[in-house]
Amino acid sequence: AIKGKPFWGECGVYACMKDKGVEHCGICSAFPCDRFIDQYDPNNGPIHSVVRAGILAYRARHGDAKAVELARKIGY
Repeated sequence: AIKGKPFWGECGVYACMKDKGVEHCGICSAFPCDRFIDQYDPNNGPIHSVVRAGILAYRARHGDAKAVELARKIGY
């Protein structure tokens, strides 16, 4: 929705995802990569990328609806 431009700057992960032609990082063959882990909202800290990695891995296996359900369940 924000086309790789969050309030805190440019998102390199978004650009990489577009370059590789994948819908989300969780389905990329290189996931989780250093680029993904090193990109996070500074207001949330690096743990944020670890949580996102888990949700994306879950999304890749169980689909969008289940991933949204999980994210809501953990208050994300």
